[in-house]
Amino acid sequence: MKGILTAGAAGLLMCAVAAPAAAADAGSLIVIPARGTIDQPIDVVTSGLCTQGVTFVVAVRGEGIDPVTSGNAVGNTPLTTLEPAIYPGHHAVPLSRTLREYFVSNGVGAPQGEYDLVFACRNRLDLADLQTFTGSIRIKGDSYAAVGDAAMSLEDLLAGPAAPASPDPASSAPAPAADSSATPAPEAGATEQTDEGATTPESSDSVDADSTDSAGEGTGDGLEPATPADPAGQASDPGSIVATDPSPGVTTAASSSPVSQDSSWRIVLGAVGILLLLGAGYAWWKSRKAAQ
Repeated sequence: MKGILTAGAAGLLMCAVAAPAAAADAGSLIVIPARGTIDQPIDVVTSGLCTQGVTFVVAVRGEGIDPVTSGNAVGNTPLTTLEPAIYPGHHAVPLSRTLREYFVSNGVGAPQGEYDLVFACRNRLDLADLQTFTGSIRIKGDSYAAVGDAAMSLEDLLAGPAAPASPDPASSAPAPAADSSATPAPEAGATEQTDEGATTPESSDSVDADSTDSAGEGTGDGLEPATPADPAGQASDPGSIVATDPSPGVTTAASSSPVSQDSSWRIVLGAVGILLLLGAGYAWWKSRKAAQ
C-alpha cells in the first residue's frame, strides 16, 4: 500500500513538472489580406513585440489540427531574423506556405470553419509558449476571411489607440491663494507711512511749493534744504528744493513756485514806496511850517 501511494505521488509530481505554464496573451495578430483564398500568400503582423523568449513560431489551431503532432505554419525561428523591424513595435512575418499547402501536409483535405493563427514567443529548443498573439480566420470552401481584431487594417494597427486629450493647464491649475502678508497697493492721493512715523507723498509732483519759506527751506515733512554746490554752502539753484524719500539714498527734486517770491518782493517795494511818500510829505509839511 505504501509503495502504491509513493508511486502515485511520484507520477503526480512528474505530471506537474511536465505541464507547461500557460502562455501570456500578449495581444492580437492581424491577417494581411483580411480576405482571400487559401491558395494565396498570407502575412501576419503582431500588435506588439515579444518581451520574453528569443525565438518564435506561427502555429494553426482548429478542427483537424493536433497541437502536438501537427507542424507549424512557420517553424521555430530566431526573433533576430525579424530585425530591423519592417513596422517598428510589431513583428511582421510571411507564412512560408499557403493555407491549402499547410492543411494538406497535416492531413486536412477540406478545412472548414474557424481557425486560429498563433504567433508564439519561445525560448530556443523549448516547446513552451511564453507569450502569444492570436488572430482568427473563418474558412468556407476555398475562401477565408479574418475575424474580429484580425481583420484590422495595417494603417489602423500602426496608428495605435487614440491618445487622450491633454488637459488645459490654464483651466486645471488651481487659483493661487491670497497672500495675507502682502501689502495692499495705496490708493491715489494716499500717503505712505514710514518707519520714522512721517508720511511720504505718493509722488514728487504732489509736493506743495507753498510749504517753503522765503529762505528756500522746506517746512513739510520729508523735506530738507538743498545740498550746497560750493564751499560757501550756497545752493546752485535757490529756487529748487529736494524732497527726501524715506528710503535711504533716494531724493527727489522739485521746483518752487516763482509766484511766492514775486509776492514777497512786491510787498517790500510797496512798503518802501509808502515810506518814501510819507517822507516826502513830511518834508513838504515841515518846509511850509518854517516859512510861516
